[in-house]
Amino acid sequence: MTASVPARVAPRLLVWARERSGLSVDDLTRKFPKLTEWERGERAPTLKQLEDFARATHTPIGFLFLPEPPEEQVPIPDYRTMGVVISDLPALSLSAPSKARPCTATPSRCWG
Repeated sequence: MTASVPARVAPRLLVWARERSGLSVDDLTRKFPKLTEWERGERAPTLKQLEDFARATHTPIGFLFLPEPPEEQVPIPDYRTMGVVISDLPALSLSAPSKARPCTATPSRCWG
């Protein structure tokens, strides 16, 4: 059995992806028990673990291999608020591509 090769990823990008997703360390620790070690740079995730982490945080995996977190710009303003505070972070629903499938039923059932 071959050993898993660790993925070389900057710990600050793991923190950025987690914060961007709005998930806490506790939320992700259930699925990724060594997350705090990854974020401190004490250990590195395997490629498979990194793929699962990217999926869980709704982050394109290629972003995790960048030297610095990218500056995301939303093409339309987001005026939604969180309580009484307007968030500086773009909502993932505005920046992520839609995964909606086309409707295969009759038009009246899809749009009626």
